[in-house]
Amino acid sequence: MQNLNKYGVSYYNGKIQGIVPYNLFYRPGQPIHIKASFLAGARFDTKPGIAHFLEHMILAGSKKYPDKRALVTPLEILGGMVGASTNTDLITVKMEIAEKNDLAVAVEILNEIINQPLFDEQTMETERGSILAEVQMRYHNRAICVGDIYDTLVYQGTVCGVKVIGTEESVKTISRADLINFYQTVFKRNPVSWSISGDVEEADIVNALAKLYTPPVGLEGFFIEKLPIIREKTMIHEVFDDNKTDLILGFRTEPADIADAASLDILLTYLAFDRGCKLQDELRYKRGLIYNVRGFNDLSFDAGNWNIVTSCLADKTQEVLNVIIAELQSLKEKGISPDELRLVKNRIIKSNIRKMQTSDSWAAIASNPAFLTEPEKFLITNYEQAIDQVTPEDVVATAKKYFTSNNWYLAMCGPESLNGIKVNL
Repeated sequence: MQNLNKYGVSYYNGKIQGIVPYNLFYRPGQPIHIKASFLAGARFDTKPGIAHFLEHMILAGSKKYPDKRALVTPLEILGGMVGASTNTDLITVKMEIAEKNDLAVAVEILNEIINQPLFDEQTMETERGSILAEVQMRYHNRAICVGDIYDTLVYQGTVCGVKVIGTEESVKTISRADLINFYQTVFKRNPVSWSISGDVEEADIVNALAKLYTPPVGLEGFFIEKLPIIREKTMIHEVFDDNKTDLILGFRTEPADIADAASLDILLTYLAFDRGCKLQDELRYKRGLIYNVRGFNDLSFDAGNWNIVTSCLADKTQEVLNVIIAELQSLKEKGISPDELRLVKNRIIKSNIRKMQTSDSWAAIASNPAFLTEPEKFLITNYEQAIDQVTPEDVVATAKKYFTSNNWYLAMCGPESLNGIKVNL
């Protein structure tokens, strides 16, 4: 047990039956949030989109509660909630209850979701229709579409270079037998980890989860090698017939490297976090080229990528890219001044106090691949120390390492005229 005194949280971790990792953030008097992270995301798809389809089906009814409404009602009448999500790595089932007296109900519903999904054929066809509508929604929502095509670009030629949701064609071909096979051979056999936050004692939650489900293997032995870097294509462009550009400029990075991750978070915060960031100043306040800018430092089990996201008028795209690239070049040459670096560190570390006010926020940090790979290093207080130890020299070295002419990827949604865009890095 570790006391995270700054946050009033006690941290416990261990392995259930010596196999399944659990991370508990004990917060007296707070709602209880539980996340089960199954290593069964889209990278394990047997057909494109099947992991996401399974996510829909495990919440679509069980043997005891044969439809969605029946499944969620026992929790909702207690003020609780249940949901799920799928990304490249994981299918995550999440649940929250208001009081620890309701833990038995939560565990019962988790058991139904994980161990007793019904796979009703009529319900499956209803969910297929919902997913097909979601495919169209993601394509026509350009801020989402550019993220989807960026993922296929930055991880091209690998198991991660896929659209999590699949395609219309692939979703139409997924059968009930396909889903049951994926459920039995991937979802129920690959590793799972538990992330819990709130007013529940370690012994109580460990005993409850131990009765639910233990897969045959743990994370050991997975992700021995890094995901290869392939650059057969450096740009991808989805054509939309209008005068707007949505773009992501990104770079491949190392998986779960604590020193690089801290420096990359500092670079991201300096450039693209909140109203006071450098790119917001250069692109919006000084030039009026964009409305906002943001970015992500994404770490997977065996890969990583760092990116800048923004949108602009199509005829301003090259100018926007040139400003972004000029700032990246400046970071490689000059870095960040000691005073600016201290401001950025304070912004990151102090903003955590504001962010970490819910049980969901605590459970979330322990259900991401970086934490699951290196829990001690990425424990929030330890990671804050890593942030605080970054030097101006570290910032320059990290910028030089990743922001190079042979490591960039550009995804865009916009008109045909974007075909002439150049990345002058």
